[in-house]
Amino acid sequence: MIERYSFPDFIAYCSQRDSSFLVDGEIYWCKKIPIPSILAKRLFFSADFFLKEYTFHLLSATALVLHELKNPSIKLFHLFPNQSQRIEHEEELKRVWEGCQSITLFKDFEKNLSSLCGIGSFELTHDDFLKSLDHTGKKYDRIYYPDVVKKLFESSFPKVVTFLDRAKGDMFGNIIVDKLNIYRSGFSDAFSGLFNEYLNFKFDCFPDSNPLHASNGQTEIISIPRIGTIRAVEYANGNFWEPTMQQGGAIGVEIAKNHPASMLEPIEQIQLLLLALSKEEMQIFDLDQKIKLEEFRFRVSTSLKSFIGTMESNREAQ
Repeated sequence: MIERYSFPDFIAYCSQRDSSFLVDGEIYWCKKIPIPSILAKRLFFSADFFLKEYTFHLLSATALVLHELKNPSIKLFHLFPNQSQRIEHEEELKRVWEGCQSITLFKDFEKNLSSLCGIGSFELTHDDFLKSLDHTGKKYDRIYYPDVVKKLFESSFPKVVTFLDRAKGDMFGNIIVDKLNIYRSGFSDAFSGLFNEYLNFKFDCFPDSNPLHASNGQTEIISIPRIGTIRAVEYANGNFWEPTMQQGGAIGVEIAKNHPASMLEPIEQIQLLLLALSKEEMQIFDLDQKIKLEEFRFRVSTSLKSFIGTMESNREAQ
């Protein structure tokens, strides 16, 4: 019986639902592909990131379908995701995004879908939309979604499900292996199967659970009272850090473990980060951009002063 949102219960859930999913010590067999437990755990304990990425892709696919239903002569849905097609159809895609933003049912669907993730409310921005469409791999007609999402589709715009054939359901595997920086034959199919079961597990069984709560002891989180949190993450996105917005409006930052700077001592990280920021700023000659960067640097310095005052108050209160 599945009782709680935890990694052991997730593995038990997979075994109960799919007889081909086998547990062999520290190896999980999914679609006849062996996945080491450490990689399966990386997926599960980074679920907050992957859920948001998945939601952006599903919302982007939905927006494309709605546009095509409204404009049958404009066939865009089958082209995406694809970066070259995104560049070629940039103007029409702007109309796709603007159109979906004006549809009340789409905004309600967006809100309900983000709620199922359990990581706080978020919306598909124009930048998120374009970034999703840039992915190279399998198309949106192969994206999977659980029964609870199918019911949302059917209650809002039932014709969308005729475009999104969840039976294939192997689109998101490419995105997972790219983010985890894993390039081995068959792993995309294996991770698509594992993530599809995770979506069923999360959305159908634990729609109100925050995935971060299961990460206690699994991820390195530094919490600074009344300021924010710093979290070390394992997926690769090319950046040393990414800003995040936590529930309740709290500020957070995610630090990539795979970045070489993570291997340095904290003082060396600060020194090199400041030098890297200065180097990039000095290479900008556009006056408007320089003014914006100077204003940004001033605001950062002001926030830093404020944070120092908050930390001193925290110490005095202890």
